[in-house]
Amino acid sequence: MAVASTTDLITMFPELASVSSGTLQLYLDDAKLIIESEGVSSSHIRFSQLQRYKTASIIAGMGLLASDTTGEAVADVSISKTGGGFNNDSTYTNKYERLYRESMINVLGMTDKLK
Repeated sequence: MAVASTTDLITMFPELASVSSGTLQLYLDDAKLIIESEGVSSSHIRFSQLQRYKTASIIAGMGLLASDTTGEAVADVSISKTGGGFNNDSTYTNKYERLYRESMINVLGMTDKLK
């Protein structure tokens, strides 16, 4: 099970069940290309994990998957949190991109090459 399937993705993120399998497959294919371009073969034992995290990051960026809490309200008090994007200090766009990068570092073992 080196490459992730749409079923794997929906199992990990049940909220994606309403998204068509064709659309999910396109995002999985995009993630596969990105991961392979970063030097990890689709036959790698952790490829499926990387692909699911990268796909989730892409989908969250498209607004189809919640990536972070953006605000909370209790009675008359509310707190808003701004979502971040990639910026000059290399912060991540969402928690799935962070998980992807952390997993990629573990796979490649090159912390100085990944930002």
